[in-house]
Amino acid sequence: MQRLLVKIWDKMKYAGEAGMLIKMEQEIEAEIEDLRKNWSKINVVQTASLFDSDTKKDEIYAEGLKIVAMNKQEAKENFFATVVEKLQEALYTVSSRLSEEEGYENTLFANDAVRGFAFIELCQKRYDVILMNPPFGEGSESTIGYLDSHYSCWCKNLVCAFFDRMQELLVNDGLVGAIFDRTVLIKSSYEPFRKKNICGYISACADTGWNVLDASVETSTLVLSKTPSESREGVFFDVLDDEPACKAEIIKQSIETLIYGKNNRNTFIRNSAEFATLPNSINGYYFDNKILEAFERESIENRGFYAMQGIGFVSSSHFRIFYELRNQVNYKHMYNGSSYSLFYTTYCDMTNWENDGVYVKAHKSYRSSNLSSQFIPGVCYGERGDILDMHFLKSNMFFTKEGLSIVNLKWNEALVLNSMFNSIYGQYFLNLYSGQHKWTGYTNLLPMPDYATRQSDIERIITEIIDIKRWWFSLDETNLEYHGLIAQVMHGHHLAESLDQLQEKLTADYSRYQKLVKENDDLWMDLAEIEADSDFRATLNAYKSRRPYEELLSIDGAGNGNVINKQVMAQEIVMELVGMAFGRWNIRYATQPETIPPFGDVFDALPFMPVVSLQSEEAQLYPLTLPTDGILMGDDSHPDSLVKRVQEVMHSLWKNDADEMESELCQLIGVDSLQTYLESPNGFFDYHFKRYTKSRRKAPIYWPVSSPEGEITLWVYYPQLSSQTLPHLLLLLSKEHTAAQSDLTAAQLANDKKREAALLNLMGDIRTLEAELQQLNDLPYKPNHDDGVPVTAAPLRNVFRHNAWKKECLNNWEDLQKGEYDWSHLAYALYPARIREKAKKDWCMALTHGLEELCENKPKEKKPRKKRSEEPTMQLFDE
Repeated sequence: MQRLLVKIWDKMKYAGEAGMLIKMEQEIEAEIEDLRKNWSKINVVQTASLFDSDTKKDEIYAEGLKIVAMNKQEAKENFFATVVEKLQEALYTVSSRLSEEEGYENTLFANDAVRGFAFIELCQKRYDVILMNPPFGEGSESTIGYLDSHYSCWCKNLVCAFFDRMQELLVNDGLVGAIFDRTVLIKSSYEPFRKKNICGYISACADTGWNVLDASVETSTLVLSKTPSESREGVFFDVLDDEPACKAEIIKQSIETLIYGKNNRNTFIRNSAEFATLPNSINGYYFDNKILEAFERESIENRGFYAMQGIGFVSSSHFRIFYELRNQVNYKHMYNGSSYSLFYTTYCDMTNWENDGVYVKAHKSYRSSNLSSQFIPGVCYGERGDILDMHFLKSNMFFTKEGLSIVNLKWNEALVLNSMFNSIYGQYFLNLYSGQHKWTGYTNLLPMPDYATRQSDIERIITEIIDIKRWWFSLDETNLEYHGLIAQVMHGHHLAESLDQLQEKLTADYSRYQKLVKENDDLWMDLAEIEADSDFRATLNAYKSRRPYEELLSIDGAGNGNVINKQVMAQEIVMELVGMAFGRWNIRYATQPETIPPFGDVFDALPFMPVVSLQSEEAQLYPLTLPTDGILMGDDSHPDSLVKRVQEVMHSLWKNDADEMESELCQLIGVDSLQTYLESPNGFFDYHFKRYTKSRRKAPIYWPVSSPEGEITLWVYYPQLSSQTLPHLLLLLSKEHTAAQSDLTAAQLANDKKREAALLNLMGDIRTLEAELQQLNDLPYKPNHDDGVPVTAAPLRNVFRHNAWKKECLNNWEDLQKGEYDWSHLAYALYPARIREKAKKDWCMALTHGLEELCENKPKEKKPRKKRSEEPTMQLFDE
């Protein structure tokens, strides 16, 4: 009994944290059975030694007689017949004594040591009904091992363990009812639990959704039996989309209606045993017979198409937008998902992959996945979204943890997958068993109808859709496939007329696009044998309303309902003119549109800069005067002012109509003059800042460096930023100060008090700006384009007047000071001692800054593994 008592006492240590999940009745039975099997080993007769005293010998002899007596079969049976009662008495006795000792309460149930052993009685009972609101999430560290060994399908969530345990504690015809996190019924990772404890067990279910509990959790309720049945039918009530205040009443009315033999629209009678054959064994009570038939078809995975997760980059240090970069040698294009866009999307993201990714791979948060499948063209889609939209993964391009992909496809297979996943058939069926997260475990299970008879139609539809979308996206200068806005839009020298013509094309193209989308939807519903006049077809067509509205113009805000916003388009044109003035865009393509290189194949690798960019070798005999240091003045009276250079561009493009064009642009934008628009922090830069915020990165490339009062502004072109930029700015400011001093002397001689005051204010502003820039130069400020715009601009936080940009730079500066960006070159220039100290312990830090010799935690060299056979070379697209 003592042996048994000690073992059970030890098991009880988990009870305070795991409660009824501790199978104490089974633990007791197991220990008693072990005692029964090992009776003779435990009750071994001890013999006295030669040196034992007579008293000791008598005690050993008496104990031996007792054991011999107990070994008799009758005595053994009597002992085990009452062992549970004896154990219970012993536990009560021990707990009563120890409860008086200091601190004992904390070893079992707080403040209730004696009553704590009533827990064993509870474990031994069996119940007609158990009702629960179980906790969810992982168990504590001390109980995870116990849960793993006793609950094979708990899926690392206490909810699942509680269901399993409560079903176990029922009488044979008992029921357990629960309200819980609905994720358990739909997420793929809970499939083992559903197969073991849900499929075939459901008597009733009310799918209740959001805003039922105070906690922010989507809920469902279940009534489950103790044992499964292949013939058990359950009743299911769907109130997911109903108003929270009405859900209870709707369920009540549905039950009353059901009693009279009728069903409401939200009531379903289903055999949950059939759920085991659905994708991920989802709780698919809303699947009608037509849907069940569809899932009998082969999935895309069984057809040889396999979606996979990509690389887990670290966004803060590894992600860039193409226009942030100067040295593209170290970077690769990347697909990380995109905003909603059926069939095709814009591309702008890149990632660092210097030295075959050695610096990226060294980061502690980097996760490698399917590395051998990277850089191969295919189809891709963003992991998050209510409605899936699929795009094309181009050659030499990464896909990521958030941007999933299917590669190793033939060209026609890629078109088919793009077509099916973007159809209402694909979107609806996928959403039947997936939530907002479209993990590969969901998409790979999508049933795929036979499509061979419609292959040519699929290719025709998708090719035409791509042509339409690609052209409209090519007007967007934040897209790598940008082909110039002015070159493709301006017809003649009148902006309003050109935009009216563009609107006519947009209206026609959007109408054609809608017809093609519908044709694609109908094609896949036909292939799935969904009759044209069926209710199910009507359901699918109605489901299209869930698709987000699409604008063919990807320029932010340029279209609303595919109606062009002329003010935005005028601002976009000015931004292109500024780009030409700084030497970003090649003006020759705007004057000779026919020379713009055509689009390549849809799967060709993307360029590192748009094809209309000005290349260094093209600058010879260039028709414009470009700032070699990337700096232009804000003052319109200065010969090197930004406004004068933009006007020079307009005269080069539109000759004698340039002034009229400038006036028309200003009128559409709503400003008095181009200079007013350029110099106002809420004018040109505000528009540029919003447009160049992509993928959650704020990365403007035309920087207005201004004095506190805005008396003087110098425009800095980020791609030409260098270690000489600040000295050049200081030199220009010195010249401006000297000129202002000369003007001040003249004003004083002329006794022009108003002019004198203005010049004194200007000179004070110049001095303040000079002091700030000199302080930055002394840091030292060593910009490096690999750091990206957010980090590089951070030290200049005090010379920007635009509130949102100033705040962004200030936040980044604080993070830079705290060490959040210690991977950057700028951080090493500013805080070398801190970086070197970190490099001693951090291999990634040491590797990034070339400080490997300092690192004390160098990774161990991995021995090359012997390959059993050479892996087949990954195939690219067939021609």
